[in-house]
Amino acid sequence: APALTGSVYNGGAWVEYSLNSSYDESWVEGSSDGDWTIVEFMDINCGYCKKSGVTIAENADLIDNSPATGRANVNFIAVAISLPLGGDDYTRENVINFRNDYGHEFYYLDGMADDTQKDNWQIRATPTYFIVKPNGVIAWAGAEHSDEDVWQAYGRLIPIIEGA
Repeated sequence: APALTGSVYNGGAWVEYSLNSSYDESWVEGSSDGDWTIVEFMDINCGYCKKSGVTIAENADLIDNSPATGRANVNFIAVAISLPLGGDDYTRENVINFRNDYGHEFYYLDGMADDTQKDNWQIRATPTYFIVKPNGVIAWAGAEHSDEDVWQAYGRLIPIIEGA
């Protein structure tokens, strides 16, 4: 997966973050060990992102909740980018407000200052989702799978824990 680094809001403060530092190069395909990651690129002024915010909240029990889910652990990160949409100003305060409005407890990365994240991940619209394997390989890209949503892909791709 492309680099994903920057400042994230963790619920209390903005801190530096690198998704790439969490990759496990020794992870074995099919193993339920290791953390998978769902990456969402979103815009605080996008109507579809607001609808998605509700759906994500409804599926919150699937995020960072292994072994209760019976599947490998899945982290979630939202990357706030700015598209040329009208609405709220693109500020960190408004990103925090968006996060809080939907009751999200996962990281929000500030990708609004420039187009680096948007360009690296080739984002053309929001919301756009990716599922990243523990070794950093993209397992699923929403733009390539109009036949299923990210939660269907979660059910199909995230390994079940043996004996669960």
